[in-house]
Parts: sequence; structure tokens; C-alpha cells
Amino acid sequence: MSVDQYVTTNINPFLVVCTVLALFIIKRPTAAIIQYSIALVAFFVLMAIFQIEPAILATNQLNGLTFVAIGLCIALLYWHSERSAILQQRKITEQQHKLEEIAYYDNLTGLINRWKWLQYVDIELEKNQLPGKESCILLLDIDFFKRVNDQYGHLVGDQILKQLAQILKNEVGSQGDAARWGGEEFIILLPGMSLSKSIEIGEQIRQCIAKTPFYIKNYQIHITVSLGATLLENHGDFMYAYKHADQALYMAKDNGRNRLEYVVDLA
Repeated sequence: MSVDQYVTTNINPFLVVCTVLALFIIKRPTAAIIQYSIALVAFFVLMAIFQIEPAILATNQLNGLTFVAIGLCIALLYWHSERSAILQQRKITEQQHKLEEIAYYDNLTGLINRWKWLQYVDIELEKNQLPGKESCILLLDIDFFKRVNDQYGHLVGDQILKQLAQILKNEVGSQGDAARWGGEEFIILLPGMSLSKSIEIGEQIRQCIAKTPFYIKNYQIHITVSLGATLLENHGDFMYAYKHADQALYMAKDNGRNRLEYVVDLA
């Protein structure tokens, strides 16, 4: 374009360059200002070299300055538009995460809720149709929790539920999915886990809770839990397995609490 000044005074290609830089190379405002400043300086230097007519040189330099200003304005507006779109998308994503937390997580304990846990169970029931595939569930209930609430108050009881949920997270880890089933009851899915291994994990959980003091306000509280274990058998209905686990839990309660029982078949 500069060499063309020997033939023509047209500098429209410079306008095209400024516009293309604005539309197709998105930069932060500082980077855009530096980019266009360099382009303007280079334009002025080259015009001074190749355009010998003072009037035309002045006109081209003024036009070049205008083109740079136009390009810079387009670049800044485009960057602002893209930035607004990104921030809006980020806000939407954050709102979706918050809605998922409300929909999928228990707001007190931070564990997944019953509805989300049942989704995992449905997936596992499908997998259990494969030969040799089995999974287990553990149903857990705090012993004499009503006494804790009556003696220390429901706020203390809530803190116990939160601390117990953290123990479940630590003990179960990536081996399964723990959820708050309701009240002081919790339920654990152990995918691909044999009954003997699940009983072992349940015993570890029971012993950990029994020996862990719960420090809340000025109180040191000890609690125990009872557990019922069973296989998640593929009968097309989770409630079939849940009846097993519930029966096993009641056996643990009837046999003195702070223990784990299991039921494999109700028949």
C-alpha cells in the first residue's frame, strides 16, 4: 500500500486491515491500543517515505488516524460484547450449579439427597444385569437420636448429622455413594461390591462413629449407629432390596443397636 503511493493515493487497504484486526483478532483493551498504536506509527513512517506530496501526505495521515480510531473502537466494542457474553454464560453456569445443589444435595449435610441417589441406583441396576455383577447397599440409622435432640436441642442434633455425614464421606470415599435418606437415616450404595466386602466397610463405619467424639459447643457427645446390609439384586425394583436392608436394620436395633446385620433374601 505504501509503495502504491507512487501510483495512487488510495489507502483503503489500511482501513480493511484495521477492520479485520478488530473483527477477527480479539484482544484486551490494552493489547488493542498497543496494536493500533504500532500500526499507526508504522503507517505514518511509511507514508512519509513514499508520499512526497505534502497535501496528500497530510490527508492520508489524517485518514489513517481516522481508520485506526474506527478500528480501535470496533475492537473495543467487540471485546466488550464478547466479554459480556462470557460473563453472562459464566453467570448462567453458576446458577445452574446452584440449582443442581438445591436439587441434588441435602442442604444440611452436603450429601446427595434421596432423589439423586436413586438415579445412581437405577444405573447400577442396569449394570447388575451383567453376569457376575453385584452391588450392595447399607442403611444406617443413629441410635437414640431423639434423646440427643431432647437433651441438647435440635441445633446440636443438626451439627451431629453434619459431622456424621463428613465421616461417611471420608470412610466411603470413592468406593460408593452416601446419601441422607431422611431424618437421622443415611443410605450408601457400594457399586460392584460383594456382600462380605460391604459388611467390612459397614463395620469400619460403625466402629469409626462409635469411637469418634462429636464436639459441639461445650458438649462432647458420643453416638452409635445401627446398620442393615443387603445385596442390590436385579429385580427391576430398588424397593425389593430396600426391604432387605430395612429388615436388617431393624434386626440390628432389636439385637442391641451399635451393630450391623444383613439380609440376603426375605423368602
